[in-house]
Amino acid sequence: MVTWADADAAVEAERSRRIKRVENMTLITALTLLLCAVWLAWPSLRSLINGDGVLLTSFGAPLVLLIWGIFIQDLTLDDATARARVASASTVAWPLLICLGALGLDQTISNTTAGSLLIVLAGITCRQWSHRTMRGHFGVLRYRAILTGIGSLSAIALTLSNGGSFTTLPVALAGFVCLLAIVDTVYSWTVGDDQKAERKAFRKRLDQLE
Repeated sequence: MVTWADADAAVEAERSRRIKRVENMTLITALTLLLCAVWLAWPSLRSLINGDGVLLTSFGAPLVLLIWGIFIQDLTLDDATARARVASASTVAWPLLICLGALGLDQTISNTTAGSLLIVLAGITCRQWSHRTMRGHFGVLRYRAILTGIGSLSAIALTLSNGGSFTTLPVALAGFVCLLAIVDTVYSWTVGDDQKAERKAFRKRLDQLE
């Protein structure tokens, strides 16, 4: 049995041991999610290899698992860099996730509809995390706008390549999501700065002092 003469050293050793256990569990969880994503995507990948037609929405669930596999490695870290990585990935992902979920919706109650709703919920969660984390300074908002724009373009490409008609409910919803993502991008770039009035007043005051 080890006897600690220094209480601080004992606390630090226990803290390091727990951090190591969390890191190991995080790695195992991330690898498990990766394997599950590959397992879910394998039927669609096999159809692509064989030259058969594949619906893009079939990659929705594997994509969600891959994203969470990436997120979980940073969610367990309590530092600003990890939170910034999660927020950046969330900002790019939310338009694409909501669009994927919308394309999988239909007017019947089925497992596909339930899964699509879960994908939409994951996208909404990513958007909330993005807006809650990446806010304040106008430089951060401009960066968020750029990332949202990338996600919006990806969602538009997914919607247009789906091949469906905009008269159908899923494609119409996906188009509406793309429009909202573009509006969100423009708003974040132009008027989303919640410190704009304070900076303007400070600049005016500074000019008066000079």
